[in-house]
Amino acid sequence: MTEEKNYQNKENIGDIKFWMGEDGIVRINTGKEKWNMEIIDNFTEKFIEFTKKLPKGPKLKVLIDINLTPPTPTAVFRKRIVSMVIKVFKNANVEKVAIWGGKGVIKVVTSFFLAAAKIKTVKYFNTEEESLKWLKED
Repeated sequence: MTEEKNYQNKENIGDIKFWMGEDGIVRINTGKEKWNMEIIDNFTEKFIEFTKKLPKGPKLKVLIDINLTPPTPTAVFRKRIVSMVIKVFKNANVEKVAIWGGKGVIKVVTSFFLAAAKIKTVKYFNTEEESLKWLKED
């Protein structure tokens, strides 16, 4: 996992972290803690605030680490996450998203969330290095 000491504006919600790297890529580490309604609401609010503080410029490139993410619970909970993802990415001016790690079910659910948010340029990778290489391509 990327060393975080050199990154700006790092935010934490439990063991969930997000920050902008020196390379201009926004990183989200979903952590291993199971998400509950309070975490979803806190993440939504803090991530939107975080993106508003970022320098104006080109669309964002986002790297999501789902390596430790546990399976998602009930359908009602998943619906709340979809709503959160739509709010977060709608406000963030996102160009493309790279996702790395995770197991099959988590990848499918994450894909569904991003499709609901109308993020079309999403790719899955096995490693962080592959993800970063793709995000840095023009």
